[in-house]
Amino acid sequence: MSKLDINFSDLEVSPASFPDLQPARRLIVLVPDSEVDTTLMARKIWELANALESRIQFLGLSKDAVREPGLRRQIINLSAMVETAIIFPSNRKLNLEPTG
Repeated sequence: MSKLDINFSDLEVSPASFPDLQPARRLIVLVPDSEVDTTLMARKIWELANALESRIQFLGLSKDAVREPGLRRQIINLSAMVETAIIFPSNRKLNLEPTG
């Protein structure tokens, strides 16, 4: 057997390299591989993240490769929804009727 010559000290990062680095608060959300009300889910996630003053990280796990693209689209939709707070009016209905 041959031994690999790897110098692990080259892979280490000194904390002094990033003096301004602060810990980040993140809300980790596991997105299920199922049909859910995306708008309601996004609203709840957005409210929780704001209450915790956290950024959001979505993770998805698909058991079936055929359903993976749908799960990816769902995560993309959720991500877009929570980025824009204006889609969550508190006590108003959204007017989706075309104007004019």
